[in-house]
Amino acid sequence: NYVIEDEVERILAVTEQELAPRCREIFKLAMQGMDNEEIARLLGIAENTVKTQKKIAYKRLKQNIAEIGTLVLLLSQ
Repeated sequence: NYVIEDEVERILAVTEQELAPRCREIFKLAMQGMDNEEIARLLGIAENTVKTQKKIAYKRLKQNIAEIGTLVLLLSQ
């Protein structure tokens, strides 16, 4: 379990670094539990911009998480 937890943290950090600066900022705020409206208000941008940037970030995260699936399969055998 510790290996998987460490890997999840690593993938979150890698994903964050792969994102463009504004997208990274929105991703961090979303991961802290802020909703779209709060993020938009804080950053002075449209709520639709927040939604779009979150989609980009979550798509990248899903791609990176695919690595964990392989790790879990290997460890479960």
